[in-house]
Amino acid sequence: MERAIGPEEVAEQLRLLEWKRVGRVARAALGREDVEVVRWGWEPLRVSLGIATGGLFRVHGTAREAGGAGVVGSPEVRPEVPWSAVFKVVRPPRGTRHDAFGRDPDYLGYWKREPLAYGSDLLRGLPELGAGLAAPRCLWIDEAGSGDEGGSGGEEVWLWLEEVVDHHGGWWPVERTLLATRHVGMFGGAFVERAPRLAADLPWLGQGYLRQRVERATDELPLFADKATWEDDRIRAYFEPGTGERLRAAWSRRYELLDVLDGLPRTLCHGDCHRGNLFAVGVPADRQGDDVTVAIDWGTLGLGPVGADLAELALSRSVAGDLVEQGGHQLSERLLQEYVQGLRVVNTDSSAAHAGHMGFAATALLVGTSRLHWTLERALADKRDAASKERVGGVDVAGGTVTSAPGHAVEAKVADTLHRWGALTRMFLDLAVRWGI
Repeated sequence: MERAIGPEEVAEQLRLLEWKRVGRVARAALGREDVEVVRWGWEPLRVSLGIATGGLFRVHGTAREAGGAGVVGSPEVRPEVPWSAVFKVVRPPRGTRHDAFGRDPDYLGYWKREPLAYGSDLLRGLPELGAGLAAPRCLWIDEAGSGDEGGSGGEEVWLWLEEVVDHHGGWWPVERTLLATRHVGMFGGAFVERAPRLAADLPWLGQGYLRQRVERATDELPLFADKATWEDDRIRAYFEPGTGERLRAAWSRRYELLDVLDGLPRTLCHGDCHRGNLFAVGVPADRQGDDVTVAIDWGTLGLGPVGADLAELALSRSVAGDLVEQGGHQLSERLLQEYVQGLRVVNTDSSAAHAGHMGFAATALLVGTSRLHWTLERALADKRDAASKERVGGVDVAGGTVTSAPGHAVEAKVADTLHRWGALTRMFLDLAVRWGI
């Protein structure tokens, strides 16, 4: 669901920025109207982007109080203060398999959903609802965007957002992951009763994203049925005997599982709630309480079953690492407990908690099974590539053989991926058994 962005596109988007636009953003970022930009610069934040993202950059600089350069002959020069923002270009998908559906508000990749979310009161009102998650502050929604000069035909929105910094530096201890899980539960609980009204008032909130993904997936997942897959030494080291049969059985029931999910209470779902989209942000010094969890990338915001966002978080790569370290059963139980506790903070209905269990287990089983197949395809291809590099990469140096470093690096990456996914697979298969999915 990602596409590459070329350097020429980066240069073109930033070329269109003007001092007037940047000044408005700097004032919004600083919360002051009495400043003017002194200098600014930018750099791209990612090399690959989501379905409806045409560019993503960090724009930053300094500003000072207007007229603050000092009067001639006066020693007073007002200090410069730093500012920063995230600049996100949003437009319909181009040159992807999503192009035909990207303008459909019901589609998971509807291009304008994130600007509409930031332009509504929905994301701004999360803190007041006690919803657990927060969104970056929206500094400006520039619907004019690049206009005709950018060749967008008017279908482009420039989002200017608060830059969010994770105070753990990106790596979270397990306890912080559990706190985020509770926040995700609070977010789900806050909207169970509001979901019918949201569906009526906000038609750009899609539904049934997982069904869309499954229906567009292949009917069969052939690697699971291939004996060679499970005879591979590396896979045998990390996956339990019989895993292939259990995965095939789960996938054969995919429409039954989707029906189970459709029967659960609806709530608002972030839709892409993996660890990389969550930031641990400390509270201001004059306030008390836990860290805030800020979520970015709201383009798949929609209505879905309670527990679905927890499944996305639990299947994250970093959580897989924690499963390996902590022991899968214990950590998955703690994740579920924290999520349910979060649900109950804002929704005391016991049926919502049971629905959270079911939604988590069924979503994790479907998403995990599909994603594992894709991961094994990539891992086995990488392993073959590593073996090829080993065969051609050795060179004789002073009578000894030096093995190609890239081949070893790929092998190590494959082993780490399989180790993590072995733990994740045990987790979601065992959850399905426990909850009778």
